[in-house]
Amino acid sequence: MNKILTALLVCFSLFSCSRKESLEDRLNAVIKDKKLRVGVAVVDMKTGELTEVNGRENFPLQSVFKFHIAAKVLDEVDHGKFRLDQQVAIQASEILEDTWSPLRDEHGRKDMSMRLDSLIYYMISVSDNNAADILLRRVGGPEAVNGYVRSLGISGTQIQVNEEQMHQDWETQFRNVATPVSVSEILKKFFLREFLSGDMHNFLWAQLAHSSTGKNRLRAGAPEGSTVAHKTGTSGRNAEGLSAATNDAGIILLPSGQAYIITVFVADSQESDEVNEKVIADIARAVTTP
Repeated sequence: MNKILTALLVCFSLFSCSRKESLEDRLNAVIKDKKLRVGVAVVDMKTGELTEVNGRENFPLQSVFKFHIAAKVLDEVDHGKFRLDQQVAIQASEILEDTWSPLRDEHGRKDMSMRLDSLIYYMISVSDNNAADILLRRVGGPEAVNGYVRSLGISGTQIQVNEEQMHQDWETQFRNVATPVSVSEILKKFFLREFLSGDMHNFLWAQLAHSSTGKNRLRAGAPEGSTVAHKTGTSGRNAEGLSAATNDAGIILLPSGQAYIITVFVADSQESDEVNEKVIADIARAVTTP
């Protein structure tokens, strides 16, 4: 007994028995002293534990909402309304100039048709805005996607406008908002295969895992050999130089098989784009490093 008491006294005198730093502490350390607002929701899929920082506040979704559009489209495929290999007729007027669109850059502005699976690839893997609005129109618009998300039991996400509308003025982007917790919840349901058939799940997983956007965000913070299936979102800056959204939301699957659902929204930032992205990478690193 005396030996135990002595050991405890030594331990406390050296401050080596202080409680282990929590994940929430580590997340707060990443964002400390930054001129920005951050929302984080992390689900450890091994334990089911949710860790959040401002996780129930609203943040602009920006292109993260393309995941929700894809889920709705693929649900329609599951119900026989569409086929992945069907041709979708596209009018030249749907191919807008002043927006991010590899589809337009590769195919031009003209009447054309394109397979549904190719449009989903453009929307998810390269975050094409024209592809997003084309698909959104085919499934009934923002209201239909919003309704589908709610049918999955997800509250805290609101989708009211398309990409074209978000580009019209600064304020409209704030009509598509979500809490980090709500986005992590739908990603958790997706990972657990609670919606979409096996084929549609695997197709969407492949598009998310091969995304070419956000290489300095979640992907940069994940351990080597990890699979990162994610969707980014990015705003411009207003006249005062404020960035409304630098987002990344996805699933990090470690080589060991351990999985984490991570949503990080960086908003109202006066920091540089590089700092905004590094915050997301550092949060991913804090989550996945023992």
